[in-house]
Amino acid sequence: MTSLHYDNIRPNYYLSRWQYYEAARHDLTPTELKHAKVFFNALKNLDKGSLAILTDIFYFSKDYTSPDKRGYYQTVRAVPSSTLAKKYGVSVDKFGNMRREAQFKLKREMQEVMKQITEGVD
Repeated sequence: MTSLHYDNIRPNYYLSRWQYYEAARHDLTPTELKHAKVFFNALKNLDKGSLAILTDIFYFSKDYTSPDKRGYYQTVRAVPSSTLAKKYGVSVDKFGNMRREAQFKLKREMQEVMKQITEGVD
């Protein structure tokens, strides 16, 4: 059984590790690999608009944290909403709502993937 409990998924945790999951794909621990599989399967089920927002916020961020012992940056800091609000031509508040909605959609998709995994184990 996987260690993720699908009621308590925090999308920011996985989104901030998006680049790490790709860069370290051959060096992930078994738990990290499970998490990455759930995350990427949920991402591919997102609508294009939500995926574009999350990609702009996390995947294109260049604000890395300190590298781990293996030399990988495990997390990135999100691109500020004020920066992306200009790109999308909306207010910072409106973009914040768009961001929260996209993250909620990702959470729902991740919960659905986890539910399928859990039901497949039973």
